[in-house]
Amino acid sequence: LVHAVCDERGKLFELAQTVLNDMPKGAVQRVEETYGFTYRDGRDLSGFVDGTANPADTTDRIVAAVSETTGGSYVLTQRWLHDMKKIATENLKTMEANVGRTRDTNVRIEPIAPTSHIGRVKRSAEDTSGTGGRMVRHSLPYGTASGECGLFFIAYARSPHIFEWALDRMTGLSHDHIEDGLFRFTRPLTGAYFYSPSRVELENILRGGGGFGGRSFGL
Repeated sequence: LVHAVCDERGKLFELAQTVLNDMPKGAVQRVEETYGFTYRDGRDLSGFVDGTANPADTTDRIVAAVSETTGGSYVLTQRWLHDMKKIATENLKTMEANVGRTRDTNVRIEPIAPTSHIGRVKRSAEDTSGTGGRMVRHSLPYGTASGECGLFFIAYARSPHIFEWALDRMTGLSHDHIEDGLFRFTRPLTGAYFYSPSRVELENILRGGGGFGGRSFGL
């Protein structure tokens, strides 16, 4: 995974070229590039503000994204495909109920409906599993008006269990078996886990350690 952020798409293209050209021959069997863009004032293509609950303070972001054990970060990527015709024709109140926020003013709808996206991914005070938690999101819209478009979701967390908790809650695999309202107008086409090692771990590899300081990681 190469995650790069820049206001100039041309520079991102050049970076991708450099990375691919530096790869040993035969090391990569498949390459998929997705270029995101900012839509309006940081909104998803559905018109809703995206990432409202994202940690803003640097300290909070480090606490959410960096493992205390390894100093690295776990990463989840998903490419969501939006049904733009459904979004354009669906009743606004229904859309807002599926998301859990108002579209124009980004106000959370109370009481929180258990079928809304907010209701699925917001950890309740009664949840004692210890697996819920915050993540640092870098999601952006992608695609074209004439072809596929949606949201490329990418997030960093201190543990993969944080992602698993959210995904189980969204897909109906949690104890209440309720699916996320988002699935009524969007669906994930791809999904993958990655581990981003810390600088210390990378230095150990370069010194010939061949691993992450004697630790192994499995997802």
